[in-house]
Amino acid sequence: DKSRYRNLPIWKIPMELKRNYPDLPIICDPSHITGDRHNVGRVCQKALDINMDGFMVETHPTPDEAWSDAKQQVTPQMLSDIVAGLSIKSGDSENSNFESDLAELRSFIDRIDLEILELLKNRFDIVQRIGQLKITNNVTALQVKRMDEMLNKRMDQADKAGLRSEFAKEIYHVIHEESVKKQTEMMLTSKSKECSKEQNES
Repeated sequence: DKSRYRNLPIWKIPMELKRNYPDLPIICDPSHITGDRHNVGRVCQKALDINMDGFMVETHPTPDEAWSDAKQQVTPQMLSDIVAGLSIKSGDSENSNFESDLAELRSFIDRIDLEILELLKNRFDIVQRIGQLKITNNVTALQVKRMDEMLNKRMDQADKAGLRSEFAKEIYHVIHEESVKKQTEMMLTSKSKECSKEQNES
């Protein structure tokens, strides 16, 4: 994303690392992520929000005169302002009302997630039927035109629903890859059965 970052941060990597190794301290490098001193504070806040443990921020009394990475270095005063402006959130709350409200909302999410999984199961049942139809008609599993049309349509629908189109694109890339994989496996199984039948007949 050259419009904002010099090096696109892949936040899911530290999030998964933190989930698997909760005691491992993780430090963020906002300076090299942004390449722009004006975005350092934003990245620091994002890192805090996903429970990182600290930052490595490049600082220089006169950044524009720095011998390297001048654009991403902040003055000591800017660094002080960034730190003062950060919102530090706790991992837990002692408020009993908060915990009960949170539990109720999470139960809603659990039910919705179950519905999503059931819908995905229904979708892949249809994917298998399509795969069988392709086998019968000797058609490849991957249909690039259909993939492009589907992704564009889902991105447009997501945008109209108030969701990020890129988020929908990422989700449906995964779904489509799994669909092609499932149909390819069906075709390999079908081909193997044909070969076995021919060998038996010969």
